[in-house]
Amino acid sequence: MRYGDKFSVVHHPSRWPKYIMAHRRPRDWLMTISGIVLLFIVAGAVAMGYLVTSHPGKPEPNPGIAEEQAAENGV
Repeated sequence: MRYGDKFSVVHHPSRWPKYIMAHRRPRDWLMTISGIVLLFIVAGAVAMGYLVTSHPGKPEPNPGIAEEQAAENGV
């Protein structure tokens, strides 16, 4: 162990600098909230882009469902 390691500031939380959320400026909060909102918008745009590109046109017919409907209708 190096000399002075046990006297490090890490081992004394009372000597840590006080960071209080209430001391943040309104501009800091605006940037934080707008960043979170921007993340949601980007996530929504990516999801919509994926849905549009991976599911084009009308859905493919499912032969199992077509057979069930034909049996129900008595054809």
